[in-house]
Amino acid sequence: MWIQIDATELKKHGLDYVQAKIKASQADEQNPDTAKYRAAADVREGELEVDPDAVVSFSDDGGAYVMSWQWVSAKEIGLSTCDECGERVSEVVGCPDGAEVCRDCFNAGAH
Repeated sequence: MWIQIDATELKKHGLDYVQAKIKASQADEQNPDTAKYRAAADVREGELEVDPDAVVSFSDDGGAYVMSWQWVSAKEIGLSTCDECGERVSEVVGCPDGAEVCRDCFNAGAH
């Protein structure tokens, strides 16, 4: 079970706030549609990964949010991997043999 606790609300309402969040999460878990929402989200293989016990948060608009994991590659955030040392770096140097190495490895004479 995963429950998001807002620090401001916790300070304002104390343990009653936490207990209410736990109770709401348990109710969502008992909802017969919870498994259906998880299954619907899980068909996006490779795009999103859904744990078997993923949190399902029902919305007033007739749907639900399903907690999932999304893969983000190092390249998508501007990082490359040095073929020599394996470090993730923001810049690599292309070598004649096709290898890509970080500036430190390049300066050290790698490739």
